[in-house]
Order: sequence, then structure tokens, then C-alpha cells
Amino acid sequence: MKFFILFAVAFTTALSCFAQDVKGYYITTSGARFDGYFSNGDPADLSKFLFRKNEQAEYVKLPAEYVKEYGTANGLKYIKETVELDETTGITAVISPNKGLNFVKKTIFLETLVESKASLYTYENKGVTTFFYKIDGQVPGYTQLIYKKYRHSETQNGENNSFRQQLTRDMLCTGKNANLYAKLAYGRKSLIEAFRDYNSCSGYESNIAEEAAVSASFFNLYVFAGPSYTSCSFRGLEGNTADADNVGITAGTEFTLAFKYKPYSFFARLGYESFSGDTERTYKPSPSSVHTFTDRFEIKYQLLTFAVGPRYTFEIAKKDRIFIDASLCIGAPLGSDLTFIHTVEGSPATEIDPLYGIKLQTTASFNIGAGYIFNNKFSADIRYNTNRNFLNGKGTDFRLESSGVLATLRYKVL
Repeated sequence: MKFFILFAVAFTTALSCFAQDVKGYYITTSGARFDGYFSNGDPADLSKFLFRKNEQAEYVKLPAEYVKEYGTANGLKYIKETVELDETTGITAVISPNKGLNFVKKTIFLETLVESKASLYTYENKGVTTFFYKIDGQVPGYTQLIYKKYRHSETQNGENNSFRQQLTRDMLCTGKNANLYAKLAYGRKSLIEAFRDYNSCSGYESNIAEEAAVSASFFNLYVFAGPSYTSCSFRGLEGNTADADNVGITAGTEFTLAFKYKPYSFFARLGYESFSGDTERTYKPSPSSVHTFTDRFEIKYQLLTFAVGPRYTFEIAKKDRIFIDASLCIGAPLGSDLTFIHTVEGSPATEIDPLYGIKLQTTASFNIGAGYIFNNKFSADIRYNTNRNFLNGKGTDFRLESSGVLATLRYKVL
């Protein structure tokens, strides 16, 4: 038990080290540059990406109106530009009811993806991801790449893929086929490759921010709670007991290490579970016996759990995702009460408490989960715990097995 707690504390402490400050800088609209450290957080949201000049200074919120550019030492870079923007154009889970485009002038921060003769940028807002590009020496400077899904009729959807014509007009290297971009997908990876190829063909190196920022990691802290449905039974006895079912509670904290641009992450969950139920078996000690024996087992326990494993996330909108994960889960009893009541037909019941002096032991199981993340803040998940034997290693002839399903709501604290 002590080893388990020390291991859980050591692991979560090590994981929290990834939440350390990230070296970075910002440049004001007057051209002054300041170097320092950004806090752990989403760099695309400057209001939450706090800054301090040194490790002793307090964090401050950078006023967006005074910042022209900011970035991190691992290659992330954001620049502020005034552009013509259609906010319905881009990658989104919502299909627009209108085919037309509506451009408005807006000052935004663009994330730099490729810097070279032909540069590529991205902007995310309100669940829409869109891309901009700039070709050295061409006007206008920052132009939105047009891609839009729209409702063509009640039964059909349409697509505006004008970005392919834009790239064919402005980024067709000498000697390349005019249909080069005819099947190009509107996505981060495909566009980065297209810009890299064009710059290389034109004799220029490409600075790929995504490659420079591959080590960018972010640490998040969550709290969770919800009901648990657990089934518990004794196995290996002369006649297995029926399942004892119980609806209890589970609660705890989760630490997540996520990587920018990557769909996978790693998590560790420290939680609490409880169980209270009873089960019994009825049997005859021998075929010729005239007496029927009944054994009833009353089971109560509280459990400290620690799970660690990988998670894979599928993005369906800017701040909405679904995920699947798997983990190894260690369970350590905080306390248990096993009562054994033995009854011979026609005789008074005999109570043995605790059950043969046996205490529940730390055990291991696998956990499989799936869930939905809403607005990058709230989530709901359901998980299944495989069988775990609480009497493992006790030298008994029987096992106390438990498995169950947990449903939790999760809230992002950090």
C-alpha cells in the first residue's frame, strides 16, 4: 500500500514537470521585444497564455492590442495582421446554409505554419479552422484560402474548393502540371506539403513551424466524478456465488500530457471507488447429505485507484472532440469489511467476521474508456474495468473477483 501511494505521487509529480514554463517572447506594436516565459496553456489563446519576464516575476496577461507578434523557443509563432476574413470558410462540423462568401476586415493573430517565399498560416475561431497564405512580392499580402461546405439542397451538400484555383494561379512552379492541386485536400498536413514542394521547386528552403514545435507539450489537470456499477463475486468455491451488484460512486483527479499537432496524449488518473453488496451460495457438502448449507458473503470496501495509459483523440470541431483510451489500473483497498454467514438448514446461522481473517489485497486490471469533450472544458466518458482478484496472493482456494462500468463527468481545472 505504501509503495503504491509513493509510486502514484512520484509519477504524478514527474508528469507535472511538463507543466513548467515555456521560453518565449513577444514584440509590441512599437517594435520592442521582450523575452521571458509563457505559462502552460493553449498558445492560440493569448488571454490565457500568460507571460512573465523571469522566473521570479508574476504572470501577467498580455493586452492583445499592444502585441504585434509572440512565439515560443520551440518554434511556435503568431503574428497579428489585418485581413479580409470570411468566418464561415474553413474546416468546421457545421454546414453553412449559404453558398455565398461574406468578407469582413478583421485584425487577428495568425499561427505561422510555413515561412519561405510562399508562407502558410492558420486561424481558428468558433469551431472553424481556416488557412491564409502570402507570396513574397504579391499583393494582397495575406489571403484566405477558400474552402466552404454549404447546403446545396435539402438532400445534397456542395463544396467551394476555390483554394485549388488560388494555388494554381499563384503557386504553380515552372514545369508542373496545371492539375497539380486538383485533388489537394484542405488540411494542415496536405497544405504544408504543398507549400514545402513549391518553395523547394522555386529554390527556397521552408521553415516548417510544425516540425520545430513537435516537442511542444501541454499539461492539464481535471477533476471527475460519477456513478459506478460494479459486479462482485467469489469464484473457486464449491459452487460459485451469484454476482453481487452495486451502484456506488467514483471521483478523483486526472493529469493529462498532450502534444500540439498530435492526436495522442498520455494520462494518469487518481481516483476513489466504493462498493457495498452481498452474495451467497447454496450447496450440499456431499451428494448423500440431507442438509443444505447456505453461505452468505457481505462485502464492503473503499478503493484508491491509479490508472495510467495512452489516449487517442478525434477532432470534430475546434473545441469538440471524441476520444478512446486504455490504461493499466492499480487498486489499493483503503478499508474493507468481509462478513461470512454460514447457515445449516434447520440450525441457527453462524457468523464469522471477518472472513477467515482475510483482508483485500492491492490488485491490477485493465481499463478501457471512450468519451466526448465539449468546448475543450467539459467531458463525459464511460469506462470498463476488467476482472480484478482482491484475494490474489493470499494462499486461498477461492478468488474475490470484481469488474464494472464507470460513467464520469470531467471538468478542466488547468
